[in-house]
Amino acid sequence: MDFDYLIKGKELFMFVDFDSELSKEFLSSAKSNINNLNKEIIDFSRKIGFDGKIIKVVVQGVVIMTITFSAESSNVDIDDTKTLNNISSADDTKKVTPISFIDIDINKYYLSNDSGKFGMYMNPSYIMIHNTANSASSYNEIKYLHSLQNRSTTSFHFAVDDEEIWQALPTSINGWHAGDGKDVFSYNRNSIGVEIAKSTAHNDLMKDNAIENAAKLTAYLMIENDNPIENVIAHNDASGKYCPHDIYDRYGWDNFIERVVSYL
Repeated sequence: MDFDYLIKGKELFMFVDFDSELSKEFLSSAKSNINNLNKEIIDFSRKIGFDGKIIKVVVQGVVIMTITFSAESSNVDIDDTKTLNNISSADDTKKVTPISFIDIDINKYYLSNDSGKFGMYMNPSYIMIHNTANSASSYNEIKYLHSLQNRSTTSFHFAVDDEEIWQALPTSINGWHAGDGKDVFSYNRNSIGVEIAKSTAHNDLMKDNAIENAAKLTAYLMIENDNPIENVIAHNDASGKYCPHDIYDRYGWDNFIERVVSYL
């Protein structure tokens, strides 16, 4: 086996390119003989000198398998293989994950990890809020990230409007949305980017609903990543850009924070 991998503390992340022949062999093997696959993964971990406790196999930014080593022996427990049989093509990375307690669905359409827009592993400390500079829908914002005509490396995690939320990057991978460079301590490398779409639309109710959905999403992300409300920040905090402009112009930042808090 030949994987891109990352060792973070006691965890080993093995990244499989979904479009590669290796990925097809990996998934085929996983479906037909899970035990043999586990052995290959464990052998690989030993080959590279990994001595931690947890191995996570990542396909297109999604953890599809977690192997945990027993503290008492060399035995392993398979914590999560439920998605293996559901992944058969690139289209299957477009999933809808329900967030039950806030009644919002997240549509996932992940960028390729070789696109130049796909960042590095992170444990997000901040949630950064943006407004788009156009009236396009959240889906069209994500679709444009995937477009071959879009040669910019700018990327973000979520686009949200009055109807939908779309996700372009897993929250364990950084995007390039903050405008403060690539330093390890930059906001780019440590924050989840949320773009509120339809921000220049001539419909205040539509824009209000988009902001409300963004507040719900932000509250969810805070809980998911154990981020305090103080770490919900504006794009302006990172680069000085007047963004999120629609929030600033119509309600003010404090009003948005109050909306987020109301969902916690």
